Amino acid sequence: MALPEWLHWDDQHHRLLFLGQPATLFWQQPSLASMMVPLYEELGETYFSLLVAYSASHHSETDYEVITRYDDESFVNGLLHWGEKIATAGWGEITGAGFDDSLPSAQLVVKNPWEHQLFPDMKEEHALPFLCGKLSGIFSLHLQRNMRARVSHLEILGDECIARIQVIPSNITLQAELQTLTEKEGFTRVEKLQFKNQQLTQKNIELEASNRRLSELATMDALTGMANRRYFMELAEREFNVCRRYRYTSSLLMLDIDFFKEINDKYGHLAGDEVLKGIAEVCKELLRKTDFCGRFGGEEFLIMLPHTDLDGACVIGQRLGLRISQLVVPYEEHRLQVTISMGVSAYKETDQVLDSWIKRVDDALYDAKHQGRNQLICRS
Repeated sequence: MALPEWLHWDDQHHRLLFLGQPATLFWQQPSLASMMVPLYEELGETYFSLLVAYSASHHSETDYEVITRYDDESFVNGLLHWGEKIATAGWGEITGAGFDDSLPSAQLVVKNPWEHQLFPDMKEEHALPFLCGKLSGIFSLHLQRNMRARVSHLEILGDECIARIQVIPSNITLQAELQTLTEKEGFTRVEKLQFKNQQLTQKNIELEASNRRLSELATMDALTGMANRRYFMELAEREFNVCRRYRYTSSLLMLDIDFFKEINDKYGHLAGDEVLKGIAEVCKELLRKTDFCGRFGGEEFLIMLPHTDLDGACVIGQRLGLRISQLVVPYEEHRLQVTISMGVSAYKETDQVLDSWIKRVDDALYDAKHQGRNQLICRS
């Protein structure tokens, strides 16, 4: 996964770029710092702190030159002048600095560091990564040896935050610290982002699956897997309106299982459920992808056959009736067989509402049942 457009790692110069510019923009334009919060959340406190500190320290030469120009005799005085500069940039005011050449070490006091407002919950060892990175680079240049700056204490006094920073020699560079952490965790910076992205993707997949399940529960009949009555009526209403607008014909087929009550009474409702599921499978097998079928009532199914005239619908109905009559549904030690009665009717331009079309089909089904069942009646 690529980093966000506004964030780029420059492998050639080993630095982090914000909107194509060096990381120094992070303190020159504090508004860009808000972009760091999502990165902090993605990478974690330790990795984020080292990444920012290393980027800041790697480009501290200009700052060191400015400090020495302020006072070429006293490095501490030059540092305090530089502190005034970063105070105006919002990074905090360096109110005190002590430096011991003999140790060598330094202690600084920074008032209201702006980074702390961004990440108030950061542990002291990781706090103020940009400022500590700058100080690490500056003191390393001044002493010609590797120095590491870290916050030793953070204190809140009323509305003010006071940070005490200690700079001491280190036997490992920030770049080496970053590399060691990468090797310890077993993946690179980009791979860690990819891992987080995979977690997010998995959550999205789970959410989509849950949403699909909720949609199925709202639109599908749980037993047969077909559209429930409400959802079928929505689809049928849509097809009815298309027929009226474009004046093409479609057909409706309604089927009812013959003597279904006797199956429930003799073998139980679970046997009846197996029959319903068997008939649903036959419908799915024989019908076209453009057709749609719904469970309309207890043992009634309604099928919409788009772009199908009455003759075509009757052929489909005959095939359906024959296939279901040959269906054997095993239930415990029994082998159940059923027949169906069907009514079919095509859309007519005189139909003003969907209900009039459905009533015509229902009437045809009624006649099929009262004329001996196990038959199809087509009603024009």
